Amino acid sequence: MDDQSWTNIFFPHWQPPDWINSVHGKNQHFKPFPDLQRNWILGRLVARGRRASQDRTQVLWLLVRFEKRYTRKCVAKVFPDYTATDAQSQLRRLPSRIPRKLMDVRDALDPYLNDARAFQRIGISCPASQRIYFPAFYGVITDLSASKFTSGYVNS
Repeated sequence: MDDQSWTNIFFPHWQPPDWINSVHGKNQHFKPFPDLQRNWILGRLVARGRRASQDRTQVLWLLVRFEKRYTRKCVAKVFPDYTATDAQSQLRRLPSRIPRKLMDVRDALDPYLNDARAFQRIGISCPASQRIYFPAFYGVITDLSASKFTSGYVNS
């Protein structure tokens, strides 16, 4: 295999977008999840064989209330907190091309931020005809209360 970079492989005919090598802090604004008049809750884990845990990303059914019944409409991801301790453990494993400041590592490797940024970039960069290849993204919620959970692990 030759030493061609991944950006040259995926963007052979044009300049890669500016966001390819950027790292953003937690103050980045993401599309908020529509309120749906608060008629929704998070149901059971989608993967029944996977145990809920404080340190794992959970994929739960999002149930919407319609005529006194809750119906599965889509899935929601619940991310564990990515702490400074998590970033510190990753810091020594990073190659030299990745920033070495703890906050930069935290911003670059936080699973929630990476997922939200990916969906934001898909929305910005892909025409509607190509979005069918990606899961639909409705927005983020950062202040989930325990009352929205029927199962799974609630991060406090």
